[in-house]
Amino acid sequence: MNLKKFFIGLSLLALSACQTQPVVTPSPSPSESSVVQISYALEDNEAFRQYLDELLKETLSSSESVVLQFVKDPANFDLDINKVAKGLGADYSKESMDKQLDMVQKDFNELIQFDYESLSRKQQDIYDTLYFDMDMSLKLSDPKFNYYDQPFSTMSGIQSSLVTTIQHLRIESKEDVDMALSILDSIPSFIDSALSYSQTQIELNTLITNADEVIEACNNFINDSDQPLLNLLIDNVNALEAITSNEKEEINQQLTLKYDAIVNSYQKIVDFFTINKDNINQGGYASLPNGKEYYTLLAQLEMGCEFDMENFSDSIDSYVLKYAFKLMNILNNHQDDKYYLNYLNDQNFLNFASYREIIDFAKSNLKDYVPKIQEVEVEIYDLPESIATPGVLAYYLYPELDDYLHQTICVNPFTADLSSLSTYTTVNHEGYLGHLYQTTYAYQNNPDSSIIKVLYAPTANVEGYARYSEYLALCYLNQWDEDQINLYLFNEMIYGLQVLQLDYGIHYLGWDLQQCTDYFNENIGDVTLDDVQPLYEQLRCNPAAFNPYEFGNLVYMQLREKALDSLGSNFNEIDFNTSLLNASHTPLKTLQRSVDEYISQNEKAFN
Repeated sequence: MNLKKFFIGLSLLALSACQTQPVVTPSPSPSESSVVQISYALEDNEAFRQYLDELLKETLSSSESVVLQFVKDPANFDLDINKVAKGLGADYSKESMDKQLDMVQKDFNELIQFDYESLSRKQQDIYDTLYFDMDMSLKLSDPKFNYYDQPFSTMSGIQSSLVTTIQHLRIESKEDVDMALSILDSIPSFIDSALSYSQTQIELNTLITNADEVIEACNNFINDSDQPLLNLLIDNVNALEAITSNEKEEINQQLTLKYDAIVNSYQKIVDFFTINKDNINQGGYASLPNGKEYYTLLAQLEMGCEFDMENFSDSIDSYVLKYAFKLMNILNNHQDDKYYLNYLNDQNFLNFASYREIIDFAKSNLKDYVPKIQEVEVEIYDLPESIATPGVLAYYLYPELDDYLHQTICVNPFTADLSSLSTYTTVNHEGYLGHLYQTTYAYQNNPDSSIIKVLYAPTANVEGYARYSEYLALCYLNQWDEDQINLYLFNEMIYGLQVLQLDYGIHYLGWDLQQCTDYFNENIGDVTLDDVQPLYEQLRCNPAAFNPYEFGNLVYMQLREKALDSLGSNFNEIDFNTSLLNASHTPLKTLQRSVDEYISQNEKAFN
């Protein structure tokens, strides 16, 4: 069973944790499609609107953690707090998973009763988003995939996501305090259910993770004597003006007791993986009886479209060759220029003094690339070192649905060199022009549908756009000319596509470390097993985790190339990016349709 959407409060907190480097049928070749004419109603379907209202209320009522993250005022959504599921809501027990699956099936059955052509165009976009998400979730929940979900994946497993949940518990009122205490109280039992689930995985040989990395992450949390998360919660309580000093003291005592219980539960995780270190499956999904089929569905969910997995490798190879050819052409044109030959090795040349400067620099250049949005207050800061997850450069925290003008970006202190191009592109990926901009644009321009699309959005669209925004950020940096930008871009794309090949090799073809090393030696350069080991483990323990970033970026860049080729000098930067933004948080076929219509309309206008 796949639990990606069941634990929505956890999954969305980590949704934008950005790492280092009807029927949906598009292939990885969006540039070859043609415009498909679809009939739609001129006015919204009122029954569908009511369905969306009920679905939103159901989603927000799934746990107090969801409410505390996404809802400023429950009255804005007609929510009865007393009917919201306590704490984290669902867990890994069979009873809870069956209940969540029944709910998804019910919602899907109601969705497919609507006549697609009776919906307005914006409603069709929402329908596509919901259909894709629910359909894929139900397929991944087939009983033959029982115990294939991985609660302790090394990058976004519960040992990391629960820490993020605690860190961002909103405490601005007594009602918030009550929900925060309830959430903290539910974490030990949630961890117990995950450990019980993983014990069954051990028996079935379906547990895929790296025990040492899980243990290290837990020990970092357990052994931090400064207890920054507990102190943050206490500070937030002490800052409240509506409660007395005695009440604050009592609340802080409860916080401490509950925090200590969570620390004890993290020690249980350490003990479990210490005992079972040698019993964990050391392969990928290809080593499981139905693993190739499960991985196919998981990859499709993460990439936002369905495709023929048997031809996936050849398609990716063709793009690697395409961008390698483009890269070599640039190098050949500058073969006598040592700067062009060596500049990729020197990427610490920027002069920003703070994250705020990078944010402000991006904001000052928005007008040349995208439509204007309302001013947003952005808080950006380093994570405490003890809870910073290796391999995660930064993450964007989705804002409250009814107060999206206050937003947060967290950055890993171990990777945040302000002179580094990597830090610059990461901050832009999370902020302007990336996640923060895309989300704010959606809320402001289509608030009804954006709420649903943000909660159910295919990851490839979200992360693909953010990766695409890194390219735009290079364009207005004014440090490089077009060839230098493309040299960097093509190099990044080639490496990203090769990571997709390795992920496919591990989880679909059953490659081991030696075979992954052989792939690198054949396609990149001389490397050893030790060189490849960290990447191999990261991909093995986090199947399809990088797919939305690299595949999504490929789709966005292919759509851009298609528009440029079709429109030539009539290509307009802001109009094209608006066509992308109007289909934000939707499946890739909807994004493709939006761009096709932009091209068609402008071809007619200029012919």
